[in-house]
Amino acid sequence: MAVINCPECNKKVSDKTQQCPHCDFAIGEVSEEKLESLNRIKKIKRMQRLTTQSFIAIILFAAGFTWMYWHEPEPESIELYVSQAAIAIGVIWYLVNRVRLIISKKKS
Repeated sequence: MAVINCPECNKKVSDKTQQCPHCDFAIGEVSEEKLESLNRIKKIKRMQRLTTQSFIAIILFAAGFTWMYWHEPEPESIELYVSQAAIAIGVIWYLVNRVRLIISKKKS
């Protein structure tokens, strides 16, 4: 008896079981084509999540920059610090997500 990952929920199950106890996926009836299809769908969803996070990071950066540009906060004010933090977090988050996207594409 070996332990495998469920193709649907990716949790550990026995290779002898016909149905995953976690997500009720019919493991015994899965063909090789179905496994390839599930893996492709997971990869697409992961790429979409990373792309969405990149867009959110860009929006955060743009919001911080716009607030600093239009509202011209006073030096040493909380508005200035919040807008600078939004800019920094947006840039860093965007760069991290771009690196994660590149790594995901290279694994493919």
